[in-house]
Order: sequence, then structure tokens, then C-alpha cells
Amino acid sequence: MVRVESKLRNRVDDDVIGGILVSSREISERQEQKQRMQQREQQLGTLHAATRELLGAETPQEVAAMASAAAVDTLDFDLNGSQFYDETVEGLAQTAVSDESRKLLDDVPVIDGG
Repeated sequence: MVRVESKLRNRVDDDVIGGILVSSREISERQEQKQRMQQREQQLGTLHAATRELLGAETPQEVAAMASAAAVDTLDFDLNGSQFYDETVEGLAQTAVSDESRKLLDDVPVIDGG
């Protein structure tokens, strides 16, 4: 879609023009940029709200789960996860994994020193 902005000037009484003067310009790019900025502002507001919710989390695991959900819902990061060091497996074990990551990986591996 092409967007156009037009301005009209009454020049009927002008001896040279003797009519309505119309000037138009294409503003599609400016409108698209404005829309992208509005989307970013909305996204930042949503992230800010998610950050406030994170402050109410009681465990690191809850923080990881909430952050993963926010990454999917707000940033469209469908594939994401968080790892915490787990002494029992001597490596980074998945703490929170998005649904799409779980579908893709079936079994989420432990990341060890290798």
C-alpha cells in the first residue's frame, strides 16, 4: 500500500494559477517507521511489566520460567531456555525451556564442561 499526504491551497484569485494548487508526497516509509516505533514502545511497556512481575518471583526457577514466557510472548523468541549449574550432573541443566524448544529437542541435554 502506498500512502500519500496532500495539501490544497486556494489560488483561484491568483492571476497566474487561477485554481486550486495541490501538492502531494508519498509518506509510506514515514508511516511504517511510525508504526514500528509504536510497536517497540508497546513491547518495551510489556517488558517493563514483565520485569515488575519478575521482582515478585520467589525462586530462581520461577524467574527463569517467567523470563522464558516473556521472551515468547513479548519478543517472539519461541526457542529459548535458561540453564543453572547443577552439582548433581556437574553441568548446566535446563531450568526453564519454551514449549517450542522442548518440541524441537525432545530431551533437553545437560551442558557439561566439554
